[in-house]
Amino acid sequence: MSPEYFGANLRKVLKSIDMSQAELANKTGLTQAAISQILDGKREPQISSICKILEVIPTNFEWLVRKP
Repeated sequence: MSPEYFGANLRKVLKSIDMSQAELANKTGLTQAAISQILDGKREPQISSICKILEVIPTNFEWLVRKP
């Protein structure tokens, strides 16, 4: 999995549903710093974090990891 693709695709989803990093952090229980690092492609999310994110946003894992 490419953290850059995941972060870029997650950013697109958040923009499309008008959700901020802070809102995503609050709804998933992850820190805002962790969300920021994931969005910037600086951190590969753990499986548990991916599951939490997918419970909150309207997309699937395959879309998040595809090449933009």
